[in-house]
Amino acid sequence: MPKFHDLLIKEHMINKYGFLNADGIQKYLVAIDSWLKDRTCITATIPEWLIKKAEEFKDEAAKAIFTGKRNVPFSMFIDALCREYDIEPIWILSLIQKEQSALFKSQEPAKFIQDKIVGYGNTENKSVPDKYVGFETELFAAIRQWRKYDGFLEVKKYETHNIRLYDSNDMLVRFNYDRYIVASNESEAKAFLYNPRIEGIANHAAIWKRVFDKCVELGLIKTK
Repeated sequence: MPKFHDLLIKEHMINKYGFLNADGIQKYLVAIDSWLKDRTCITATIPEWLIKKAEEFKDEAAKAIFTGKRNVPFSMFIDALCREYDIEPIWILSLIQKEQSALFKSQEPAKFIQDKIVGYGNTENKSVPDKYVGFETELFAAIRQWRKYDGFLEVKKYETHNIRLYDSNDMLVRFNYDRYIVASNESEAKAFLYNPRIEGIANHAAIWKRVFDKCVELGLIKTK
């Protein structure tokens, strides 16, 4: 019988933009001395299809960043995408750490790591499609995918739809989970659709808390 014992992912961790804006993201990156504080995006090498897609953005400020500027700070780039698709930026920052251990690095990682910065398109049977290989395209596709999940039955009817886990049998026993789970909320369902492994989700949740707590310590987030 599918079961979900622990609430690993709470609704506010993914499903709503709000904790950090571009300025807050930048201040956080500077405080932890992340290489991303100096990373620029929307460079001359950004694919034309991504720019054309951005022309359809509903958020005018986000659209202006993509269609009218070049070499913008990473913090502005990620903020624009998260605003457009109404995703919490802390989730994406922690995804970078979870997938490539790249958020907390001060030294810029190798290009092959940046090209698959959030592991978008990696599945049990294939790797990232060539179309999405690249720092900006990976982030764009992944953030857009979180919003696309709104149309999945596993999200719309999360209380009754099973999601298969791909952990080893030993790992499932360790966490006391069955092969299938039922999510506790929409954000949790999205998390398991993107990464159907209990160990990976537990790790991501722990990183999210680490980033969130640091932002609170820095005064970037008010909890009361």
